[in-house]
Amino acid sequence: MSLTEELNSLRLELADCLLGADVSDNLLDLTLEFIGSKFSCSRVYIFEIHRNGTFDNTYEWCAEGIAPQIEFLKGESVELIRGWIDVFEQGRPVVIEDLEAIVEEMPTVYLTLKPQDIQSLVAVALKSRGEIFGFIGLDNPHSSKFCDIANFLEAIAPNILLAINGVNRISALKKVSSYDELTGVYSSQFLSSNLKDFKTAETVGVVYCDIIDVKSINALQGRAAGDEAIKSCCKLIKEFFPKDDIYRLNGDKFVVIVYNRGVEYFRQCLAEFKLAAQDHPQHIAVGSSWTSAKPIDIFEQFYEAEAQMFVEKEDYYAVTTAVRRSGDSEKFAVVSRGDFEEYIENNFFNPKLLVNSMASAEGSIYVYFGDLQTNMYYISDNMRDTFGFDSNLVYNMAEKWESRIINPSERQAYKDDISDLFAKKRRIHDLRYRVKDVHDNYTWIHCRGEVLWSPDKTVPLFFSGCIVRQEYEFTVDPVTNFLRETAAIRRLSALNESSKCTIIGFSLNNFSEINELHGKAKGDELLRDISQRLINDFEDKVSFYRLDGLRFAAIMNEDCSEDPEQIITEIRYLVNLRYRHHGVAVQTPCSMTVLSVQHDEMTPQEMISNIIVLLNIAKSSRDNSYVAHSNKSIKEQHTMAEMIFELTKNVQNNFENFRIVVQPTFSAKTHGIVSGEVLLRWTFKGKNIPPNVFVPLLEKHRLIYAVGEWLFEQVVKTTVRIHSINPELDMAFNVSYLQVLDANFFTHMQKVLSNYKLDAQRLVLELTETNFDESPQKLSEFFNSCIDLGIKVALDDFGNGYSSLGMLLKYPTNIVKLDKSLLSEMSTSEDKQKFINSIVYACHAFGKIVCAEGIETQTELQLMTDADCDYIQGYYFSKPLEISEYFNLIAESFRK
Repeated sequence: MSLTEELNSLRLELADCLLGADVSDNLLDLTLEFIGSKFSCSRVYIFEIHRNGTFDNTYEWCAEGIAPQIEFLKGESVELIRGWIDVFEQGRPVVIEDLEAIVEEMPTVYLTLKPQDIQSLVAVALKSRGEIFGFIGLDNPHSSKFCDIANFLEAIAPNILLAINGVNRISALKKVSSYDELTGVYSSQFLSSNLKDFKTAETVGVVYCDIIDVKSINALQGRAAGDEAIKSCCKLIKEFFPKDDIYRLNGDKFVVIVYNRGVEYFRQCLAEFKLAAQDHPQHIAVGSSWTSAKPIDIFEQFYEAEAQMFVEKEDYYAVTTAVRRSGDSEKFAVVSRGDFEEYIENNFFNPKLLVNSMASAEGSIYVYFGDLQTNMYYISDNMRDTFGFDSNLVYNMAEKWESRIINPSERQAYKDDISDLFAKKRRIHDLRYRVKDVHDNYTWIHCRGEVLWSPDKTVPLFFSGCIVRQEYEFTVDPVTNFLRETAAIRRLSALNESSKCTIIGFSLNNFSEINELHGKAKGDELLRDISQRLINDFEDKVSFYRLDGLRFAAIMNEDCSEDPEQIITEIRYLVNLRYRHHGVAVQTPCSMTVLSVQHDEMTPQEMISNIIVLLNIAKSSRDNSYVAHSNKSIKEQHTMAEMIFELTKNVQNNFENFRIVVQPTFSAKTHGIVSGEVLLRWTFKGKNIPPNVFVPLLEKHRLIYAVGEWLFEQVVKTTVRIHSINPELDMAFNVSYLQVLDANFFTHMQKVLSNYKLDAQRLVLELTETNFDESPQKLSEFFNSCIDLGIKVALDDFGNGYSSLGMLLKYPTNIVKLDKSLLSEMSTSEDKQKFINSIVYACHAFGKIVCAEGIETQTELQLMTDADCDYIQGYYFSKPLEISEYFNLIAESFRK
């Protein structure tokens, strides 16, 4: 039989196999299984290449007894197979008949394939519209007719493409149903399909979140404002639970499920999240539960967390849920007959139910009405409970309500309006003022009502009105009584276009710690005291607004001629004084900034946005008395905000734009490679961002946990590949101090080492000495666990800062890396060189290996060699290398 006939026969046999398959079967799986069986190979696989320069193993079939590799071959750099891409673009297959034969010609490919027990392989390109998007290949075929195998794979490549497109369409549909469109977290439908998975978990923690009053925002501000509130709260949840599953149950409710993590991790994340939620402009009620009891009853955990959430929600509203009572049908006396009266006369009507439906116990609207001849009023249940009335029936309502108005001028305005209402026979009553509720909380309200007069307008018959709490309209902050951001924007919009606008921004610092140490009630007490005194002392100079969290703006009145710097000084003095009065010791209680521009230079929204940006700068540079607006500072902060957004997105997208490089380390005596240090790199807008810029951002926004776990897996994967040629080489990696405190990181390390079957004795963990004394007990526990596992520990940057030789005895380190700053000390005098020599001698006496960092010249190399250092690292020998470059270097050094 000719080759063409054999290929056609195989294709027909494959077609018959797929034709008999059930529609629900995965045709790609069947195709890979058919190929694997026919050619008696160990693995058949499909890799897909992405536009970001990485490729993934997306489909795989393995023969019996062969370990799957698909889990470990994700996000690989295309540079590892650059030679293959060149071959594919020439329209040829990649054929490796003997892997050992390519070790010198293609070391990068060799190191990538060797750990997978590959001796031979065949791969052909998969193309769509002439562009390579992946390849299909097989390992270790029994047949030696590699060209025949390649021809068959090329012949069925179009069928593979069709099958992949079909699977991708199904996956896209599943993805749409799995994710919430507004927030990007998992949907409630996806939660339902995952419930069975949680039953087998070792531990499960549930956090139940309810964003309060989204419905009110939708009604009063519009759906777009409600969506922004939901997205803002979801962003906060993501920030504190970056490694856990987040689901949006419905419009305003979210659930976080934390499984197979320790209770310490769960409680820490929960506590930090609840503290941050207190400072969030949108109220979030939070309930939680955690269990390790087997079997896991996920529904019981949901109910427990939800019940806690409702308790917190009731505490927030500070009202007792009213018991609904039904009443008989009643009729109102009417002056003139209309559709409403006709409906009441001919249909069942329950006015109590009508009132309760408009004024729920958790609502922001209070309803009342009264007979103006008897002066007897009826008030809704929530108004009775919130404002401390004894009954729903209230005699002389106007007088009793007046006693609850706290500000004398506002009380007088209320009395004047009521008198004027009846004197001028007006129909509408409409006022805004502050009242005190039953818990002594001060609340801005909007009171509006209508009077029904007799036909001749001589007798007032009936009054009906409603009261709306202003904080629900985002007009007034209930704690500080400052107007909110929307009011500030309206104020700025109303200014004359040619006028100059001066805004003083200030933030109150360390409130999370205050709430944690003294309780939220104490924090609110301090906040109310500060805000009330600011209003009393400055109301003739500025108008105060609460922006978000603990950030505020003071817009100077147009007739105020005082120097803004003087007002800044006075505000800071007042805030510092109130902190001390309340017994709160904070080094910098208040961060401040000022923005002064012509009104037509910026939009009101830009002014407020820039104030927030400047306050962020002021908070991070507390040495300055205040930060003034400049285009440079605004641009830098906006860039930083962009970086934070992009970092978060990249982490969520399988660590897109992250990669590792390796800095080789050499023997000081032989100059041969002894190890490599893995370094993290991140690309932003096509440029490499220095680690000292993006790593602190990862730590600040809690992304370091996920990135650290990803980095460790890259380290292990790279080490396994290097050991294919030289199993004696070490691989070092850096760990953030926050990862040391994360109870789950060590467990993750154990899991990854087990998955890749790597002996940990060739790994070196590096930690900077400046972090060593922050939490010595946890640090020692972590080090000892790593050493028990076989991992070596290196003290990095030794000599930078407050280093002490006592550290060498205090912590069980194996390697000491001398900081580059010591080189300049050695070169200045002979005595200093002797001192450095003594440090090296002491390290050796303690059994430590010494590595000199930052060696760039022959002179520096000689100095450290003379000091008897063991290892050398620096640009003199090599800069940090891309993975493919490092593989080439390792292969070349091994051949020597």
